[in-house]
Amino acid sequence: AVVRPLEAITQVTEDVASGNLKANIPYGERHDEVGALARAVIVFRDAAVEKERLEAQAAVQREQAETQRRETEAMQAKAVADQHAHEQDQARAREEMAQEQLRNAQEQAKVAEEQSRVVALLASALGKISDGDLTVRLPDTINGAYAQIRTDFNGMAEHLRETVASISEATRDVSNAAKEISNATTDLSQRTEQQAA
Repeated sequence: AVVRPLEAITQVTEDVASGNLKANIPYGERHDEVGALARAVIVFRDAAVEKERLEAQAAVQREQAETQRRETEAMQAKAVADQHAHEQDQARAREEMAQEQLRNAQEQAKVAEEQSRVVALLASALGKISDGDLTVRLPDTINGAYAQIRTDFNGMAEHLRETVASISEATRDVSNAAKEISNATTDLSQRTEQQAA
């Protein structure tokens, strides 16, 4: 009962990674690894929504910075001689503010790029698990704010691998026991036939 939920979570993760931020993410109420994974995807979806908000805010800040820069140049061109020093100081302050806004916008873009990278890695890893590769792990390059997600995912994948290995071993044991019973039944049947003859 793990493969179908993982396939659903993989699909919705791919949807979120493709930009569908209104996607309904199932299984978040579960109290197992699937639920933890679903809640992690919810965090990523919410982060993607925040990323879009930050990008829009960054665009406004860039436009404001450009507007302020143009206003500063226009004020300098129209300045009169006795106000020239004062207007230069004011222009310099605005330019510094515009540079700060630009630096903030660039930093927000870096954060958004990192979020996209982590979502893509998570979607790829989920796809591999869904395809049966239980050895997949998220790389150590996922760190900082996303380290806990990496740790939780890798722990879930290891636990899932161990569970599947235990099931496989139990299946082999049952199969071997069935063969032994079949062989014993055949031997008993042959002895019975020999004794009857």
